[in-house]
Amino acid sequence: MNINAALRDTTAPGRPRGSAQTKQELVREILDSMAAARAGGMRPGFRNLMGRSVSMTHMHVLAKISMAGALPMSRLAEALDVSVASATGIVSRMEERGLVARRRDDEDRRVVMVELADGGRAALEEIEARGREYFGRVLDQLTKDELIQVRNGFRAMHRASERIAQQELGRGGVKAPGEGQPHE
Repeated sequence: MNINAALRDTTAPGRPRGSAQTKQELVREILDSMAAARAGGMRPGFRNLMGRSVSMTHMHVLAKISMAGALPMSRLAEALDVSVASATGIVSRMEERGLVARRRDDEDRRVVMVELADGGRAALEEIEARGREYFGRVLDQLTKDELIQVRNGFRAMHRASERIAQQELGRGGVKAPGEGQPHE
C-alpha cells in the first residue's frame, strides 16, 4: 500500500464521507492512517541513521532488545528468523558500531546475552526525538477543535488499552511468542 494513500479519504466510492461505514471499515481506515503517520514520523530519523550505516535489521534488533531487555543470542536469532550464525554476524557488526554489547549470562556462562549499548540507546532516542518533532509539526497544523478531537481519541485508545491489559492480567497475562521459554 502506498503510505500516502492511507492519509486520503478511503470511503468507498459513491458513499458520502463518514456515512454508514461499518466498525471494521473504520478500524481498518484508522489503522492505515496510523501506519502512514508513523512511517512519516520515523522517516527522518531512519534516514539519518541509514547514513551512519545503521540498517533496518539493526533497528529491528534494537527494538526487540529495547522491548524485551537483554536476549540470549538464540532467542534473538529466532525473533529475526535467521540462524544463530547469521544473528552472531549481525550482532558483531552492531557491536563494532557501539549499538549492542554481548555478555555471558550470570546463571549459565554458555549463554551469550545481547543487550543495548549506549549507541543503541542513543539511536532509539534519536528516532523518538525526530518522531516527536515531526508529530509536533503535524499537530501544529491542526485547529484547536481538531486537537481536542485527537486528544479525546487518544484518551479513548488509552482507556481501551488499559481494559485489554486488565483482561490479560485476569487470564494470567498474554505472552509474546518466545516469552517465558527457557533461555537456550
